[in-house]
Amino acid sequence: MKYKVGDKVRIINKRGIGWNCCGEMDEYFGKVVTITSMQDNGNFHVDSKCWLFSKKDIDENPRIETKIFNAGNKTVVILADGRRGEAKCSPDDEYNPVVGVAIAYGRALAK
Repeated sequence: MKYKVGDKVRIINKRGIGWNCCGEMDEYFGKVVTITSMQDNGNFHVDSKCWLFSKKDIDENPRIETKIFNAGNKTVVILADGRRGEAKCSPDDEYNPVVGVAIAYGRALAK
């Protein structure tokens, strides 16, 4: 897969080859980060600390973590990358949590 600046990627959950030996990059283990700059060879930066990652450091098959909250007639879905969707049932309708999740999930994906 070809990546570009602005893409969100999940960093692998172990120290990669060539990472610093002191653990200063360990804070990125398993985290979703945004690529802030790219090099011609495909290596990239994720923040102002100038740590350089390669495509081998990206988790190509991340476990997707989605949080779902139901309260009263409202459903909130929060995706792993922080996008959020909400659905609220009309007071005149009967609340259905399955429909609420579907609507909230769709709204989160649309952001």
